[in-house]
Amino acid sequence: SKIKILPDIFLLIHENGIIEDIQINTDFNTFFDSITNGNNLFDSLPIDETYKIKKVFAQIKDDDVSFSTEFSLQKDNNTYSYLGRFTHIENDLFIIFFLNFKKIKSIQETLIEKNRLLKEQYEELSAQNEEYQSVNNELQENQTELKTTLDKLRFSEERFRKLIETPIAVVFIIEDGKYVFGNEAAINILGIEYKNAINKNFWEIIHPDDQETVIQNAQARLNGQPDI
Repeated sequence: SKIKILPDIFLLIHENGIIEDIQINTDFNTFFDSITNGNNLFDSLPIDETYKIKKVFAQIKDDDVSFSTEFSLQKDNNTYSYLGRFTHIENDLFIIFFLNFKKIKSIQETLIEKNRLLKEQYEELSAQNEEYQSVNNELQENQTELKTTLDKLRFSEERFRKLIETPIAVVFIIEDGKYVFGNEAAINILGIEYKNAINKNFWEIIHPDDQETVIQNAQARLNGQPDI
Protein backbone atom coordinates (compact mmCIF):
# COMPACT_ATOMS: atom_id res chain seq x y z
CA SER A 1 0.00 0.00 0.00
CA LYS A 2 1.14 3.58 -0.65
CA ILE A 3 2.39 5.71 2.24
CA LYS A 4 0.53 9.01 2.55
CA ILE A 5 2.75 11.84 3.77
CA LEU A 6 0.76 14.66 5.35
CA PRO A 7 2.56 17.84 6.48
CA ASP A 8 2.66 18.51 10.20
CA ILE A 9 2.26 22.26 9.72
CA PHE A 10 0.40 24.19 7.04
CA LEU A 11 0.97 27.94 6.78
CA LEU A 12 -0.66 30.44 4.46
CA ILE A 13 1.63 33.39 4.99
CA HIS A 14 2.34 36.82 3.56
CA GLU A 15 5.76 37.92 2.44
CA ASN A 16 6.06 40.20 5.48
CA GLY A 17 5.56 37.21 7.83
CA ILE A 18 1.91 37.75 8.76
CA ILE A 19 0.10 34.40 9.02
CA GLU A 20 -3.18 34.23 7.09
CA ASP A 21 -3.95 30.67 8.15
CA ILE A 22 -2.18 27.97 10.17
CA GLN A 23 -3.13 24.29 10.55
CA ILE A 24 -1.34 21.79 12.76
CA ASN A 25 -1.87 18.14 11.75
CA THR A 26 0.02 16.21 14.41
CA ASP A 27 -0.41 15.00 17.96
CA PHE A 28 3.19 15.88 18.85
CA ASN A 29 4.37 19.16 20.28
CA THR A 30 5.57 21.55 17.60
CA PHE A 31 7.45 24.80 17.42
CA PHE A 32 4.28 26.44 16.10
CA ASP A 33 1.85 25.43 18.88
CA SER A 34 1.50 29.00 20.27
CA ILE A 35 1.33 30.69 16.86
CA THR A 36 -2.11 31.67 15.57
CA ASN A 37 -3.67 33.46 12.63
CA GLY A 38 -2.61 37.11 12.46
CA ASN A 39 0.72 36.52 14.22
CA ASN A 40 3.95 37.46 12.53
CA LEU A 41 6.00 34.29 12.11
CA PHE A 42 9.23 36.23 11.98
CA ASP A 43 8.72 37.47 15.54
CA SER A 44 9.02 33.85 16.74
CA LEU A 45 11.97 32.78 14.61
CA PRO A 46 15.70 33.27 15.10
CA ILE A 47 17.23 35.92 12.87
CA ASP A 48 19.08 33.42 10.68
CA GLU A 49 15.93 31.35 10.04
CA THR A 50 13.94 34.51 9.31
CA TYR A 51 16.57 35.53 6.78
CA LYS A 52 16.45 32.06 5.21
CA ILE A 53 12.65 32.24 4.75
CA LYS A 54 12.76 35.79 3.32
CA LYS A 55 15.46 34.68 0.90
CA VAL A 56 13.32 31.72 -0.23
CA PHE A 57 10.29 34.04 -0.67
CA ALA A 58 12.31 36.32 -2.94
CA GLN A 59 13.72 33.42 -4.94
CA ILE A 60 10.49 31.58 -5.66
CA LYS A 61 8.52 34.80 -6.22
CA ASP A 62 10.87 35.75 -9.05
CA ASP A 63 11.31 32.24 -10.51
CA ASP A 64 7.73 31.00 -9.80
CA VAL A 65 8.98 27.60 -8.54
CA SER A 66 8.62 25.51 -5.38
CA PHE A 67 11.53 25.13 -3.02
CA SER A 68 12.49 22.87 -0.09
CA THR A 69 14.93 23.56 2.72
CA GLU A 70 15.70 22.36 6.25
CA PHE A 71 14.99 24.21 9.49
CA SER A 72 16.27 23.62 13.02
CA LEU A 73 14.26 25.70 15.53
CA GLN A 74 14.83 26.11 19.27
CA LYS A 75 12.02 26.63 21.77
CA ASP A 76 11.76 25.93 25.51
CA ASN A 77 15.04 23.99 25.45
CA ASN A 78 13.65 21.78 22.70
CA THR A 79 14.99 21.44 19.18
CA TYR A 80 12.49 21.02 16.35
CA SER A 81 13.83 19.88 12.98
CA TYR A 82 11.66 20.37 9.91
CA LEU A 83 11.74 20.09 6.18
CA GLY A 84 9.98 23.15 4.75
CA ARG A 85 8.31 23.18 1.34
CA PHE A 86 7.61 26.66 -0.10
CA THR A 87 5.18 27.52 -2.90
CA HIS A 88 4.31 31.00 -4.24
CA ILE A 89 0.53 31.48 -4.64
CA GLU A 90 0.02 35.05 -5.78
CA ASN A 91 1.41 38.51 -5.15
CA ASP A 92 2.88 38.38 -1.64
CA LEU A 93 1.09 35.19 -0.54
CA PHE A 94 2.89 31.91 0.03
CA ILE A 95 2.20 28.40 1.30
CA ILE A 96 4.69 26.64 3.56
CA PHE A 97 4.43 22.98 4.49
CA PHE A 98 6.56 21.84 7.42
CA LEU A 99 7.27 18.14 7.89
CA ASN A 100 8.90 16.94 11.12
CA PHE A 101 12.15 15.07 10.50
CA LYS A 102 11.07 12.48 13.06
CA LYS A 103 8.18 11.65 10.76
CA ILE A 104 10.53 11.58 7.78
CA LYS A 105 12.80 9.19 9.66
CA SER A 106 9.82 7.04 10.63
CA ILE A 107 8.71 6.96 6.99
CA GLN A 108 12.22 6.04 5.89
CA GLU A 109 12.36 3.23 8.45
CA THR A 110 8.96 2.00 7.27
CA LEU A 111 10.12 2.03 3.66
CA ILE A 112 13.35 0.24 4.59
CA GLU A 113 11.37 -2.43 6.45
CA LYS A 114 8.96 -2.84 3.53
CA ASN A 115 11.90 -3.11 1.17
CA ARG A 116 13.46 -5.76 3.43
CA LEU A 117 10.21 -7.75 3.50
CA LEU A 118 9.83 -7.45 -0.26
CA LYS A 119 13.41 -8.64 -0.71
CA GLU A 120 12.74 -11.65 1.54
CA GLN A 121 9.55 -12.44 -0.37
CA TYR A 122 11.43 -12.13 -3.67
CA GLU A 123 14.21 -14.44 -2.46
CA GLU A 124 11.63 -16.93 -1.16
CA LEU A 125 9.72 -16.86 -4.44
CA SER A 126 12.99 -17.23 -6.36
CA ALA A 127 13.92 -20.27 -4.25
CA GLN A 128 10.45 -21.76 -4.78
CA ASN A 129 10.71 -21.10 -8.50
CA GLU A 130 14.08 -22.88 -8.62
CA GLU A 131 12.59 -25.78 -6.69
CA TYR A 132 9.57 -25.95 -9.00
CA GLN A 133 11.87 -25.77 -12.01
CA SER A 134 13.98 -28.62 -10.61
CA VAL A 135 10.86 -30.72 -9.96
CA ASN A 136 9.57 -29.93 -13.46
CA ASN A 137 12.90 -30.95 -15.01
CA GLU A 138 12.84 -34.17 -13.00
CA LEU A 139 9.28 -34.88 -14.13
CA GLN A 140 10.25 -34.31 -17.74
CA GLU A 141 13.21 -36.66 -17.34
CA ASN A 142 10.96 -39.27 -15.72
CA GLN A 143 8.43 -38.90 -18.56
CA THR A 144 11.21 -39.35 -21.12
CA GLU A 145 12.52 -42.39 -19.25
CA LEU A 146 8.99 -43.82 -18.92
CA LYS A 147 8.35 -43.33 -22.64
CA THR A 148 11.64 -45.07 -23.47
CA THR A 149 10.76 -47.96 -21.12
CA LEU A 150 7.26 -48.30 -22.60
CA ASP A 151 8.68 -48.27 -26.12
CA LYS A 152 11.11 -51.04 -25.17
CA LEU A 153 8.34 -52.99 -23.47
CA ARG A 154 6.08 -52.72 -26.53
CA PHE A 155 8.99 -53.83 -28.72
CA SER A 156 9.69 -56.81 -26.42
CA GLU A 157 6.01 -57.70 -26.33
CA GLU A 158 5.87 -57.60 -30.12
CA ARG A 159 8.92 -59.83 -30.43
CA PHE A 160 7.51 -62.25 -27.84
CA ARG A 161 4.14 -62.33 -29.59
CA LYS A 162 5.78 -63.08 -32.93
CA LEU A 163 7.89 -65.77 -31.30
CA ILE A 164 5.04 -67.65 -29.63
CA GLU A 165 2.93 -67.38 -32.79
CA THR A 166 5.67 -68.99 -34.93
CA PRO A 167 4.41 -72.50 -35.82
CA ILE A 168 7.87 -74.10 -35.50
CA ALA A 169 8.98 -72.46 -32.24
CA VAL A 170 8.25 -74.45 -29.10
CA VAL A 171 7.73 -72.03 -26.17
CA PHE A 172 7.11 -73.08 -22.61
CA ILE A 173 7.21 -70.70 -19.66
CA ILE A 174 8.27 -72.32 -16.41
CA GLU A 175 7.78 -70.71 -13.02
CA ASP A 176 8.85 -72.35 -9.76
CA GLY A 177 9.59 -75.53 -11.68
CA LYS A 178 6.10 -75.77 -13.21
CA TYR A 179 4.75 -75.05 -16.66
CA VAL A 180 2.54 -71.93 -16.62
CA PHE A 181 2.33 -71.34 -20.36
CA GLY A 182 2.85 -73.25 -23.58
CA ASN A 183 2.25 -71.96 -27.11
CA GLU A 184 0.30 -73.81 -29.73
CA ALA A 185 3.45 -75.08 -31.46
CA ALA A 186 4.68 -76.64 -28.20
CA ILE A 187 1.38 -78.44 -27.67
CA ASN A 188 1.22 -79.66 -31.28
CA ILE A 189 4.84 -80.77 -31.59
CA LEU A 190 4.94 -82.55 -28.26
CA GLY A 191 1.58 -84.15 -28.94
CA ILE A 192 0.15 -83.42 -25.51
CA GLU A 193 -2.95 -81.62 -24.39
CA TYR A 194 -2.54 -78.16 -22.89
CA LYS A 195 -4.36 -79.09 -19.67
CA ASN A 196 -2.04 -82.05 -19.16
CA ALA A 197 1.08 -79.88 -19.21
CA ILE A 198 0.11 -76.68 -17.38
CA ASN A 199 0.91 -76.60 -13.62
CA LYS A 200 2.94 -79.79 -13.85
CA ASN A 201 6.60 -80.11 -12.98
CA PHE A 202 8.52 -79.43 -16.19
CA TRP A 203 10.30 -82.81 -16.13
CA GLU A 204 7.05 -84.80 -15.94
CA ILE A 205 6.50 -84.55 -19.69
CA ILE A 206 10.11 -85.56 -20.38
CA HIS A 207 10.93 -89.22 -21.06
CA PRO A 208 12.07 -90.92 -17.84
CA ASP A 209 15.45 -91.76 -19.36
CA ASP A 210 16.14 -88.04 -19.95
CA GLN A 211 14.57 -86.49 -16.86
CA GLU A 212 17.73 -86.42 -14.73
CA THR A 213 19.77 -84.84 -17.51
CA VAL A 214 17.07 -82.22 -18.19
CA ILE A 215 16.79 -81.35 -14.49
CA GLN A 216 20.57 -80.96 -14.17
CA ASN A 217 20.78 -78.79 -17.30
CA ALA A 218 17.90 -76.62 -16.08
CA GLN A 219 19.58 -76.13 -12.69
CA ALA A 220 22.89 -75.32 -14.38
CA ARG A 221 21.27 -72.66 -16.52
CA LEU A 222 19.57 -71.13 -13.49
CA ASN A 223 23.03 -70.92 -11.91
CA GLY A 224 24.49 -69.32 -15.03
CA GLN A 225 26.45 -72.44 -15.99
CA PRO A 226 26.64 -74.29 -19.33
CA ASP A 227 24.70 -77.47 -19.97
CA ILE A 228 26.10 -80.63 -18.51
